[in-house]
Amino acid sequence: MKSRALRILPVLLLLFSVSALGKDPKDKPDPKEEKQPTVEVVSTALSQLTSDSARIAITIAITSAKGGTVEKITFGNLKLNDLPLYAAPYTEKFSLKEAQSFELPHPIEVATYFRDLDTTKPLQEAIQSGRVTVSGDALLTVHLNAAEKMFLFEKRATIPVTFKREVPINIPGGLLARLAAVKLLQGADAAAKSFSPTVSKWVPGSQFRRDVGAQYLKNVMFAFSKYTATARDGRVIDMEWSGVALLVAGDKVILPKEAIEPWAFDPDVVVATGSKDLKVDVKSLDLWLWAPNVVRTSTNALKLSQQDFKVTASGDLDSIKIHRSDTKKVQLRRRDTDGDVALLTLAKPFADFAPLRFSTAEGPAWDTAAVVRFRNNQDALPDIVLLPASRDGHRITLGTPIDSHAFGSPLIAPDGVIGMVQDERSALPWPVVTKTVALTSDGGKK
Repeated sequence: MKSRALRILPVLLLLFSVSALGKDPKDKPDPKEEKQPTVEVVSTALSQLTSDSARIAITIAITSAKGGTVEKITFGNLKLNDLPLYAAPYTEKFSLKEAQSFELPHPIEVATYFRDLDTTKPLQEAIQSGRVTVSGDALLTVHLNAAEKMFLFEKRATIPVTFKREVPINIPGGLLARLAAVKLLQGADAAAKSFSPTVSKWVPGSQFRRDVGAQYLKNVMFAFSKYTATARDGRVIDMEWSGVALLVAGDKVILPKEAIEPWAFDPDVVVATGSKDLKVDVKSLDLWLWAPNVVRTSTNALKLSQQDFKVTASGDLDSIKIHRSDTKKVQLRRRDTDGDVALLTLAKPFADFAPLRFSTAEGPAWDTAAVVRFRNNQDALPDIVLLPASRDGHRITLGTPIDSHAFGSPLIAPDGVIGMVQDERSALPWPVVTKTVALTSDGGKK
């Protein structure tokens, strides 16, 4: 099964990289025009180094054979000398000119805390040599114009791009600063705990990250839902959503309500349905769930249709405007509310379910919490992203923005699950989640 990004890629590349509209079919295509947009690492710099963390600035340039507007860049599988890192999405909109390289006005800032690492050796080697290899995946969210929407329903579409390059790393202060940085990192390594050979090698990083992998990932599932919609011209369009679901009992799964009503949370779909450009078939929804340690195929998924589950919570509503000659309001469901939660009861319980640990702490902040994200619809193994979090009234604020691949993820503190991620910057506290769906602490219904 292909992701939405990959499904639309062939058409999108035609639109984004080739001036195809209006051309004579007999004309030979220009190979240069057919190239996919490229992401290139220009340089890196050690912007900050303390006794417990390092901050690295990565300068990125993007080139496209055809101009266009990029609204967001999401990064995945980011590594620096094979050291796994997480970068928040780049959300500053920018325009690309045809066949010209565009350097992002602000570098991608990546912070790494030594407590989250088994070793700082990759950083030491980069600083000593003055060079570093940066690799990863970038997902470009591209704005489409009116002509391009003739081929794709969406106002936006995504292009996956892979990059890898060895570049210089700038260390302000010259040789003395370089030597001092290496000495500081060697001291951090001496204080770090050694890696346990008994831990599965697919859970890299600190002891906390390994604990999350051992204690929680068996209950984390990849959630994928799809439905159909009919455009005004009669085309039937397959729509998709993906995120994270959590198995809280052998027969019970908690996930965002967006997973079972994705059309109500998507502003593009809401606007299109409000203007009669699109009609959603709500009865066509299918929900598929996969365990985290399997290569996903259509044969090893738990497949649920609407009649297989019951919605136990309702979301709050907000309003947005459609700007047309007959301007009116339509209802868009918000993610950051108590109502963006659903509890599903499965007809056939999972036999290998292990009880989860939930935190009872009411602390105002957590230096390190974990979020789980599946980078795309093909990856069998999820990322474990470590970030700070703090309580903000009725919600929990994430210290680092996270992308939509983590929506539905449990927010995990060292002493247990503290919430559920609902949007890029916040999570719903776990006591509110259980209250919303009337769930007891052991996974039973109240």
